[in-house]
Amino acid sequence: MATIKSYKSKGKTKYMFKVYLGTDSLTGKRIDTTRRGFSLAREAKQALTQLKAEFNAGKFKTKAQDMTLGELYKMWWSVYEPSVKITTASHRYQTYAEHFKKYDDLKLSKLNTLWAQDVVNSLAKEFKSYKTMLSTLKLIVNYGLRMELIEKDPFALVVYPKPLEKSAKLSKVENNFYSKDELKLFLDRAKKPSNPIVYPFFRLLAYLGIRSGEISALNWSDIDFDEHTLSITKTVSHDTRKNLNFIAKPKTKKSTRTIFIDDETLQALKAWKTTQAKMLLAKGFYLT
Repeated sequence: MATIKSYKSKGKTKYMFKVYLGTDSLTGKRIDTTRRGFSLAREAKQALTQLKAEFNAGKFKTKAQDMTLGELYKMWWSVYEPSVKITTASHRYQTYAEHFKKYDDLKLSKLNTLWAQDVVNSLAKEFKSYKTMLSTLKLIVNYGLRMELIEKDPFALVVYPKPLEKSAKLSKVENNFYSKDELKLFLDRAKKPSNPIVYPFFRLLAYLGIRSGEISALNWSDIDFDEHTLSITKTVSHDTRKNLNFIAKPKTKKSTRTIFIDDETLQALKAWKTTQAKMLLAKGFYLT
């Protein structure tokens, strides 16, 4: 219950009150508000009555900008996660955690053009595809705009710089491929009896153009040894938030495909199947 109190300001008597109105249905936060500077006690009482009426009618404007980016992210995530594939949600989750979580405590009122430009500049100095990373943060900000929690788009006037060609991050991935001789040497070294799955795994990567997740999801039934073909119908994906791997459909329709297997790769797969069967048999299992 609110109480009208008097206080002194520059030698004059003024009146004030502090009142708890309820809980913000949007943010779940407790709404406490203070009003001061009234010359008469009845003016303070009238203002208090009006505030309560506005709140009960749903017209009271809460201090949404007291929210933080981290709180806005949680609101956005609760809506976004169920609306997309697990792999897409996982990617967004990881991007936010790695690059934007450091802004969790920043008030929404501080999300201005100067801040946005600094975010853009920092990413552009390190990553060639910084705009792709930035898209996650923009989704969150746009949600805040739609919910009227952010007044202006902080990225509206941002200048997007050209990424540095030889940044620290880019230098790590320059020439990130093997020459023909280097690949041959690598595969020769991969033929180790102590770990017989290594060679066929990398042979598939190198000669069939299959992604590692697609290889990990393969069953022997996906390989037709008579027709020399391999069917890609699934992939292993990772849910970063839950730290779990799961079988999923390929990312696009074109990713579902049948691939021809060359003779040497086919022989490597046959050798691995025989070895795997022996290993399972030794443990009391049978390969079907």
